[in-house]
Amino acid sequence: MDGWMMSCCQGVLSKSKAVYQAIKNIAVGNVLAQVSSPTEMEEKRLAVCRTCEHLTWYDFAGYMGWVGKNARKVAVNIDNLTVLPELEVKEYRIGAEMFCSVCKCRLVAKAKLKDQNCPLNRCE
Repeated sequence: MDGWMMSCCQGVLSKSKAVYQAIKNIAVGNVLAQVSSPTEMEEKRLAVCRTCEHLTWYDFAGYMGWVGKNARKVAVNIDNLTVLPELEVKEYRIGAEMFCSVCKCRLVAKAKLKDQNCPLNRCE
């Protein structure tokens, strides 16, 4: 059956797989962040993030506000959020969580996933 699909359809299928994987990573990372203790790998990754100039702090409402403002771009680029406008870098405040202004990820969730990496190649 190899070669039965037109090249335009193969591109759509490839994008669909990337979108599925991105959504799965977001879901799995966020669930793991809620139900499991940090590992040594996560602590090392987050230590690097804490020293990065792209670290920013958002509460749920603030982050979802950014998502809503960029909803169409987020939907089209869910597999590569680095192409979207950067999150504004904000200082820590009570109730806020660590996010990356470049990849737009909730860092405690992303750090849980071994196959997810820093877009600037700063973590292992």
